Amino acid sequence: MDHVRPNRLSSPFVLCSAQSPNAQSLNGSAVEDSADGETPHNPRVIRLLKAVGGAKVDLVQVWESALRSHRYRAGDLAAVFTQLHTDGQFDSVVEGLQAAIRNDQAEPWMYDILAFEMKLAERPQKEIDRALLSRVDFSAANEAQALLTIAYLLRFDALDRARQLCEEVIDRNPFQSAAWAMAGRIADRSQSTDDLLWSRCGTIENVWADDFETLHARAETELQDHAKRLRLDGHVSEADRVLNRLAEAKRRDLRIRLTWAGDADVDLIVKEPGRGTCSWRNPVSVNGGLLIRQADGRTGSGHAGRQTEEYVCVRAPSGQFELTVRLVLGRVITGRVRVDVIQYENTPGEKTTTVTEQVGERDAVVKIELNSGRRDDDLRDRAGQ
Repeated sequence: MDHVRPNRLSSPFVLCSAQSPNAQSLNGSAVEDSADGETPHNPRVIRLLKAVGGAKVDLVQVWESALRSHRYRAGDLAAVFTQLHTDGQFDSVVEGLQAAIRNDQAEPWMYDILAFEMKLAERPQKEIDRALLSRVDFSAANEAQALLTIAYLLRFDALDRARQLCEEVIDRNPFQSAAWAMAGRIADRSQSTDDLLWSRCGTIENVWADDFETLHARAETELQDHAKRLRLDGHVSEADRVLNRLAEAKRRDLRIRLTWAGDADVDLIVKEPGRGTCSWRNPVSVNGGLLIRQADGRTGSGHAGRQTEEYVCVRAPSGQFELTVRLVLGRVITGRVRVDVIQYENTPGEKTTTVTEQVGERDAVVKIELNSGRRDDDLRDRAGQ
């Protein structure tokens, strides 16, 4: 019986909001698209802008009247708030957000935007602190909403808060490609060297979704180009810092690749030092080990019709790794599987060992000693679990 393989490295977030009772799958670009809202050409947006945009006296009453009498889509409100923000009408944005919250039209992202706009409107610090206390505490269960909030923060140029919230999401789930895509957009907006290093090196170290090779190459090229610009501008030490951090990001303590020919479904199971195990059932281990390629024998997952399964642990614990190669079903041509073990990839001490193992009724077992792994904790320790 074929086993169904979960893909936890690229699993989509699920967006569940008060306005959207049906779950919607999101990836990085979809999160940003969701925050784009409606354009000012939308009739609903135009009506609301006319009602509140010219208000000069009692903004509280104008907004209260507008939102008490009509319920607006979150995207419509976002478009209005964005236009008012662009026009420098920060007080109107503040009153509009507060009116939306009072009239049961609140969205989680509004609280962060409210605190930011209050600062621009030079409201008393007590009001700003009260808004900050109302911020939503985004748990692991609503990371999609956190990413949506980050996208809205970017629209309002609240880059510091956007990065802070993005770091919180990444700290809980460092291998989520949508979060790193959002980190990239923050860096694109700020163009600071620190933000570029954080987002691009983070992508190279942590993003292992299906298109990881393309994403890694793009991030590396962007950092190399940034280093060239810094050097041309005379910032030689800063350029060296970028290239040194890039070299560090490209290191992989351990990488294991199985390849075989035929229609067989072959599983790679990696038992790590301590309590970590990585397999198709558990493709992300507590040590950060990842099963980044999986094959079930039905389609070629490598080159020239060859099947491939691949494991990587960027920062691996030192000790003995035990690899189990298991034939699940089908036929391996020649009955043998190639096992490539790469230690300390992209370092002067890189070492590749290749063996071929017979597979059939019995599992093949390969043991590896890793003497200089860089991990001294596991992901549960990082998460405080």
